[in-house]
Amino acid sequence: MMTRRSSRCLVSLFFFLTVASFAGAQDDPPELSCGNAFYDDGTAVNFAWMGGGQAGDPDMMFAVRFDLVDFDYEPGTVEITGICASNQQSLGGVFPNEIFVYPDVDGVPDDSVVLAQAQILTGNGYGGEYVVMFDQPVTLPGDFWLVNRGYEPLATTDFNVEIDADPDSQHSFTSIEGVENLAPYELGDLMLRAYLQPVGADESGSYLTAGVAHSPGADETLWRSEYTILNTGPRSIEATASFFSDGDVTEVDGIVLPGQMLAFDDVVSELFEITGDVTGSIRLDADGPLVVTARTYNVSEDGTFGQFLPGVKSGPLLTQGHTGVISQLANNDAFRTNVGYINLSDVVCRVETTLYDAEGIQVGEMRTRQLDPSQWKQDNNIFDTVGAGTQDNGYALLDVLTEGCSLWAYASVVDNRTGDPTTVPVVVQ
Repeated sequence: MMTRRSSRCLVSLFFFLTVASFAGAQDDPPELSCGNAFYDDGTAVNFAWMGGGQAGDPDMMFAVRFDLVDFDYEPGTVEITGICASNQQSLGGVFPNEIFVYPDVDGVPDDSVVLAQAQILTGNGYGGEYVVMFDQPVTLPGDFWLVNRGYEPLATTDFNVEIDADPDSQHSFTSIEGVENLAPYELGDLMLRAYLQPVGADESGSYLTAGVAHSPGADETLWRSEYTILNTGPRSIEATASFFSDGDVTEVDGIVLPGQMLAFDDVVSELFEITGDVTGSIRLDADGPLVVTARTYNVSEDGTFGQFLPGVKSGPLLTQGHTGVISQLANNDAFRTNVGYINLSDVVCRVETTLYDAEGIQVGEMRTRQLDPSQWKQDNNIFDTVGAGTQDNGYALLDVLTEGCSLWAYASVVDNRTGDPTTVPVVVQ
């Protein structure tokens, strides 16, 4: 017992001397940009260090308490999806830091309940920040703590956390005697941050866009597709864009920086470097939230005419047991109608389309299509394809025949004179 207390006093003295001796170690450090829940000011002027090879002692810790009300959330309505820490200061090496997410109970972290856990690496001053996103979001029952503490597998190493200049938040704490003895940290705000989002908001995922074209069409039309990827978040997003066409797949990897929008006037040739005549779909797989939009347009001597197409992630998806409705369709001298489908599931999907006139009478034959995972298909001039004849006003009903399948569908109603298309999305009943 005496040996243990003596060791604590030695480490405590080493800790505070280390902080003081490195004050102002870096001029004009970059501002931290990661995380969307934090109390620091974004600029690291120093670091707090638990030295002496004590990273295996769980009683030693740096901690930040997060009050949900400060970020406009209520208990049970918010998820934590990841953590980040500043890495602006160079300590001459790389140090592992074990970060625990604990619930708050009466102003103290309840370390009997580990909501999440991750390891961050700091100490080399590279990159400005270190981010770890959890495999699955964790719903927060209330206020919570991020605690950088000793962890037995890290014994004999050191651990640290960077700090800003002014301890004005009253949310940073430290202890060398466990969670019960956490005390306010007086030298600055500890730069540990969290990523929060409303419950059910999926940060990562796939965005699928149908009707992408680089090809001629009916009535001397010439189709191209614009495509934009926008990152409005605070961190860089890694993404892979895949173009699917007639069984072929072309992939391109990249990073979308915070606040950046990537725009391609002719995405097939510019992003995927395909020069032939092709049509297909794009799937964008990303490790964070993006805004994906597209416009497929006809190039004419008088300019362009186009239709908006979304990057579909969630919303009006059609599954077995529900009926999809696409209305305001026509097939006459003025207009023609194409119907497109994109499979957003991991299974082969069969969908049945039936056309009706304005009186609710079926016209033509049923049309059944089969789509592989992520595949897009379009029935061009569908009224003629199924033998429905001329129709000034009509609608389509879609039924998924495959269990476990989900798809999105739309109609493209094209002006025969100008080649100008209008998108009519499916409505799921």
